[in-house]
Amino acid sequence: MSKITIEKFVDGKHDTSFSVPGFALDFLTHLLPRSALGELRTHGIDVDAIVQAQKAGIPYESSSEVEEDGVRKTVVIKVG
Repeated sequence: MSKITIEKFVDGKHDTSFSVPGFALDFLTHLLPRSALGELRTHGIDVDAIVQAQKAGIPYESSSEVEEDGVRKTVVIKVG
């Protein structure tokens, strides 16, 4: 069973990380509206590509950066 790891960095420093089983994200895609998945995609998080990589057993990594109140934050999603 593959897992999906999500890491958060604040100002370039590791803040937190957690992993979920691959099936959990696949299940979530059936609950989220397509508009929400599209909005995530515009921010660099392609949930469909993540699920496809997980099902195919191939590595995948993407990241998204935002700035909140002058603080740079990065979220990295890895399949492996």
